Amino acid sequence: MARSARAPTTHAPALPTPKTRCPGLFARQTSGVKLFYTGPVINTEMLVVMLEKHGIAATQEFVDPNLPDDADLSREAKVFVPEVDYDRAYQLFYAAREDEL
Repeated sequence: MARSARAPTTHAPALPTPKTRCPGLFARQTSGVKLFYTGPVINTEMLVVMLEKHGIAATQEFVDPNLPDDADLSREAKVFVPEVDYDRAYQLFYAAREDEL
């Protein structure tokens, strides 16, 4: 008799996954976007929110979408920005600021 695989039970409540916290953010647009950042999902989620505060419609997706969605905040994700907003996004987050020199 075959045993069915069950996920291990935990006593702590599960964190909401990025898909449930930010619906639609993991649906990558296929044209007109450019890769902006790759890193842990905890960073990509914050980056997407910060970009949106500046009027840039960023999207994100998991690097390996085949892994189980287990709310692992260190899981690698990519952030995409529209090509027309890439230079402005770069200036906001990567360019050296004169007041920091």
